[in-house]
Amino acid sequence: MEKSIGAFWVQTSEKGEFWTGYIEDEQGNKKNVVVFKNNYKKDKQPDYRVFNSRKKDEQEQTTELEEQPIMNDDDLPF
Repeated sequence: MEKSIGAFWVQTSEKGEFWTGYIEDEQGNKKNVVVFKNNYKKDKQPDYRVFNSRKKDEQEQTTELEEQPIMNDDDLPF
């Protein structure tokens, strides 16, 4: 039996079902990913798409940074 290289868990949101999990390389490094169904599939496009996953606190920090006003040179104290 071959060793597993990852695992996924089914999640549900208001937009539908998706999978969260990880894929592990030969060195044992884990990469967190999220998988969404391709609802806009046409012809030879994939049924599912895999994206890098970010932790919830990273997403919140990114949102907080985006909401902060941008400073210009006049705002600098020196």
